[in-house]
Parts: sequence; C-alpha cells; structure tokens
Amino acid sequence: MSNLICTEKMRGLSIKVSVVLLIATVLGFHVGCASTNIWLSAPEKHEVTRAACTVAFEPIKKDKAFFSLFRLSITNHTDKALEVDWNKTQYLFNGKPNGPFVFKGVDPENVKNLTIPANSIPAGGLLTMDIAPFRLIAWAPVRDEGRFTSEAPIAAGYIPPGVSGISLVLRKDGKEETIKMAVTIRKEAAP
Repeated sequence: MSNLICTEKMRGLSIKVSVVLLIATVLGFHVGCASTNIWLSAPEKHEVTRAACTVAFEPIKKDKAFFSLFRLSITNHTDKALEVDWNKTQYLFNGKPNGPFVFKGVDPENVKNLTIPANSIPAGGLLTMDIAPFRLIAWAPVRDEGRFTSEAPIAAGYIPPGVSGISLVLRKDGKEETIKMAVTIRKEAAP
C-alpha cells in the first residue's frame, strides 16, 4: 500500500516537473527567437551654425540598446562669454515643451525650483554635456534610508520614438537667443 502511495506521489511530481520544463523550454525558445529592436535617429546629429555659435544636438545610447541621453555641444564664436539658461531651456517632444533637462551634477532642488545655475562658455570655448529630459529620468529606489552610496540617485530613462528636440536659450550681454533643434527617433525590428 505504501509503495502505491509513493508511486502516485512520484508520478504527480514527475508530471509537474515535466510541465514546468515544457513551459521553461517554450519561454526560452520564444525569448531566444524574439526580435531585437534597432534605435535610429534622423538626422543622427542636428547641427545649427549662427554668428555667435555652432550647436550640435544628438541622441546617444551610452551603454543601453535605446537612446537615453542627448549630447549637446556648443562652440562659442564670439569674443565674449555665452551662457546657457537651463531654467528657460526646454525638452521638446513632438514640438511641444516637455520640461527642463537634467545633467550630471545638477541639484534636483534647483530643477524643481527652476534655479539651475547657467553654464558659461568662454570666448572661443566649447561646452559639451550629456543631458536628459527631466520627465524621462529614472529614480533609483530607496532601499536603506541610512545607507550612503556613491551610485547616482537618478539615471537617464528611455527616450520614446517621435520627434525629440531642444529649445535652447543662450544669453550674451544680457540678450537672449533661442535655438530650436530636433531629431526623429524611431524603433525598428532588427532584420
């Protein structure tokens, strides 16, 4: 009698293990054969030249498969300093303002209060920064309130397909100039 009970338990266990292995095999096959996506930008880099400066705006992936940041480069062609007004500069998505940009070293309180210090570009100088739309950043979860870490509390998030751009506000001698630039980001299935 006990051999019969043991055999029935083993048969039930064997069926459960078989079902789990079958599901794992199917999922593994599905994931292994799933198509990956390729992220493209047109143009790859948008560049504008004005009398005062040359500005380049391009999406970058860094260590991700998708675009998560923009590289902004500004070359000052004047004999005086230019300033980037981060409080008025906006991320544009499909032509509409979508909030400020953030970057390494910016204080989240300054972003919240729109008191981000300007970046100065000296005469003949170059400023290159990796920037991310504030609304698209990923906040790291707080696990241990008392634990200090060297990891950044925010990370650049996924920039969705569509027209992404910048309304860049520059100042020279107290006069503002706005430069709008955009790229079209799309996602395609890999061949």
